[in-house]
Amino acid sequence: MFRQIQATLLAAALTTGFGAGAAHAGTDTIIHFANLSPYTAKVEFPTAMQDCWHDTGAEEDSRVAEYYDYFRRAAVSADGYRDFLAQFQQHVGVKDFAALPGNTMAGTSAALAPSANGKPAAMAVFRGETSAELFGGCKDATSSRGFRVTLLDGAGSELSRQHYVIQDPPGSQWRVMRLGADVRTPDQTVVMGSGGTAHPLDIALTAFDVVSVGLTVVSLGTATAELLAARVMIREAAAELAKYGLEYNLRKAMFNYALVGGMRTLQSGTNVYVRAGLTRAVAARVVYTMMADGAVWYLNTLRDDSNPNGFDGTTADVDYDTVGLDLSKPDLVVMNGLPDDRSICVYETTTFGIRECRLVGVSFNIMADGSLVFMPLPGVGAGD
Repeated sequence: MFRQIQATLLAAALTTGFGAGAAHAGTDTIIHFANLSPYTAKVEFPTAMQDCWHDTGAEEDSRVAEYYDYFRRAAVSADGYRDFLAQFQQHVGVKDFAALPGNTMAGTSAALAPSANGKPAAMAVFRGETSAELFGGCKDATSSRGFRVTLLDGAGSELSRQHYVIQDPPGSQWRVMRLGADVRTPDQTVVMGSGGTAHPLDIALTAFDVVSVGLTVVSLGTATAELLAARVMIREAAAELAKYGLEYNLRKAMFNYALVGGMRTLQSGTNVYVRAGLTRAVAARVVYTMMADGAVWYLNTLRDDSNPNGFDGTTADVDYDTVGLDLSKPDLVVMNGLPDDRSICVYETTTFGIRECRLVGVSFNIMADGSLVFMPLPGVGAGD
């Protein structure tokens, strides 16, 4: 069944120019998840959802352990890698990947606890490897691995279940897809980056850049009017964050999110406001979610006729029943600040003068409605 899915997706990829190119060697892969949602997030790697993939392949060599060691020691071969590595360790709070719950992808799962204001996010790491076996039919083929993300409420009831596939087409960039209801075609596709030679990420945005364009905006299933009403708040409310002692975190865009939502229910004649350049619109809320010093922080903004300023400066847990979540329509979002020409190779070695990528690494932050925000893991540079 899953091979049929992959054949369909690969055929579509070939018609758009993806999939052509030279053969690729098997590459170790680690996928990091952090739960920034208020619900339990269950991440699963079902055995059947794979093609040209080794679920336990990464256990057969030392590349993952070597990466973990370099990461823990903040050892880089080029200064260009140092900034992103330091920012990730500080803001996400991961100093040692080996200390996180870790699994192969062999039918395993992890239940990540709900996030809470001022508390560390629950995290897990999964390991696998692409396959390029000639006699396995994987030479010059696309390697794929599927996984599921399910949100559960406090009583254990399922709120949302989404299926995803990561793919490594030969000669092209890795991508991740959210599959549709029939689990046959992708509803959304995001290019993650090259699995080839690594290069450092330049994400040193200034505070001004962050306030104006740097926040990663996630639309939580809002209608057009609600989204428009919320977006006009972002610049003002983001600037206000500095007044509450959070300006240090505004210097980097990579770990700040504006979760844009509208009110789920509106009574006639209420929750409307008038603003210059914007006619009457429904009330809107922006929930700023930040990762700082290893903890998750929420700041509420709500603009309506009773709260014209729209920012109350609170850092309390969010009542998501009033935010307007649509759990049936999560987004795949690329972290703002990433370059278009990016690499997900996080560890490479040099053999006889030839540099080869030995490990790719990606991170997914799970947001309140199940949306996934993608970014590469920090690279540790070239090894010997």
